[in-house]
Formats: sequence, C-alpha cells, structure tokens
Amino acid sequence: MHLTLIGAVQLVIGFLLLMFGTVPGMLAFVLVSALMMGSSAIDLPAIGASSIPPIEFAAVFLTIRVLLPGSINVPACWRPRCAPTSR
Repeated sequence: MHLTLIGAVQLVIGFLLLMFGTVPGMLAFVLVSALMMGSSAIDLPAIGASSIPPIEFAAVFLTIRVLLPGSINVPACWRPRCAPTSR
C-alpha cells in the first residue's frame, strides 16, 4: 500500500475537517475530491496494481463525520466554547 501525494494531502485535510469542520465543509471536500477522479489516493500493488480514487478516500472521512454523535448541528470541536447553548 502506497499513499500518493494527493492521498497525503487528503489525509491532512480530512483529519482537520474531521476535528474542526462541519458536515457541509466535509461535503465540499468530497465534491472537490470528485474533480480528481482520474488520479489515485492510495496505490495497492499487491492486489493487481489497483488503486483507491480520491473521492472514495474522502467519502470515508464524510461517513465518519456524519456518524459522530451530534455531528449535524454543532462543529466537531470538543472545547467548551463550541458546546451549544440552551435558551
């Protein structure tokens, strides 16, 4: 398994959006990744020289972000100032 340059950049951006971003921001990340469909995020030479496209690699981060508890309404930072206030 070889991580390509595009895959490394996506890994960094994906983790930053996972920690501090919102669901619409992560969706925008997936849509931008769709523009790089002809490239490879991860090369898998042991499995017949196949590869994982960037959009599928970004979709993993989107899935994790959506499945996090409370991910739809609040940012994904865990500091007290990001907690929703009750009225």
